[in-house]
Amino acid sequence: NQNLQGGFPNQFRGDYERRRASALAFIFPGIILFFMSILPLFIIEYGNKTSF
Repeated sequence: NQNLQGGFPNQFRGDYERRRASALAFIFPGIILFFMSILPLFIIEYGNKTSF
């Protein structure tokens, strides 16, 4: 996490704000990636070429 925010040393006032920003930077893309990988399982039917 230190390397992620290393280019902006004055951007955060405290350690809590830096940790919160890092957590948001990892949680939101993780949730989006999870849903993008799980949705095709409900849309595409195995063996049915017209479903994709």
